[in-house]
Amino acid sequence: KEVIDWLAINNVRMYPYDFCDEYSPNDIEIFEDNDGWRYVLYNGKQMYFPKTYSDEHIKAYYSFLIMEQDKRSPHCYFIDQLDLNNETVFIDAGAAEGLIGLSVVEEVKSLYLIECDKLWIEPLQRTFRLYSNVHIVDKMVGKSNTDSMITLNSIITGKERVVIKADVEGAEPDLLKGLDNVYLKSGSALILCAYHNQSDERTI
Repeated sequence: KEVIDWLAINNVRMYPYDFCDEYSPNDIEIFEDNDGWRYVLYNGKQMYFPKTYSDEHIKAYYSFLIMEQDKRSPHCYFIDQLDLNNETVFIDAGAAEGLIGLSVVEEVKSLYLIECDKLWIEPLQRTFRLYSNVHIVDKMVGKSNTDSMITLNSIITGKERVVIKADVEGAEPDLLKGLDNVYLKSGSALILCAYHNQSDERTI
């Protein structure tokens, strides 16, 4: 009802909430390193973007990104506080620019960033260059291991507590098939997007 009431007096947009207006691209500051790569500061950490992105694109992208992770957003992954520690293995499937990984990298034992879009690989390498616990996997994540795909059961040993965040453009059901016969230690968590396909919520 709240959303319908909002739509009655506002234009249609992806997130029909007033809080979205608190995020403006004009508030984003862009920096450039000695190699000509541009980045923004997320919680004091450098987060890099592809060289093909214009300043306007970076500002709009990042502003939208942090708006999505506002606690009031339906796309916020961490609605509940996760108990992360130095025994946790965090897997970010569909890492893109790495914002989620950057928010947890200093709290966890290992961070796996799985991203198949080659555009993001070098920016990710630059963003996480200072962290020895980070593994960047430039493959799709799915139900089999090939030259271009990896399964989560090839990463998980069953000995560590695992937190998996997955936003993989509709491949979430295949990602789960790649978890078959895998023991997840008590306290592990799955955070999955269930909106890419109409049947995803029921299937997942």
